[in-house]
Amino acid sequence: MMSYRIEADPAVQIFAASVPGATSIGPTLYFQQVGDDWNTDGKRWWATFNIRYPITSGAYQLDIPFDANWTSVFTMTAQANPTQFQSAKLDAERIGFTFGGGTGYGHGVYANGPARFVVTSFKIE
Repeated sequence: MMSYRIEADPAVQIFAASVPGATSIGPTLYFQQVGDDWNTDGKRWWATFNIRYPITSGAYQLDIPFDANWTSVFTMTAQANPTQFQSAKLDAERIGFTFGGGTGYGHGVYANGPARFVVTSFKIE
């Protein structure tokens, strides 16, 4: 579970960094399996089924189950590839969140004015 808030004037817009003007996405929770070489599909998984877009001011909470249909860095889904997903989950080395949009869930964002992202709670059970 993650609680957070975005602090920004309502006029401030947040965009995907990879494609200027594209809708922002995030935060999206992810985890990464130990030994990920950054080229092998099935080592990094995102909770793309529960994301916020566009990113706007306000307080939010994400409650992400680990038994849902996560998406790998390329094209796999946990539902279609349960063995690979389970292996990555059991051997996870990192867990966190990313921001993105445009060409990916973790390719970053930018704001056209002052904005702050504040994590108020982050718990893994």
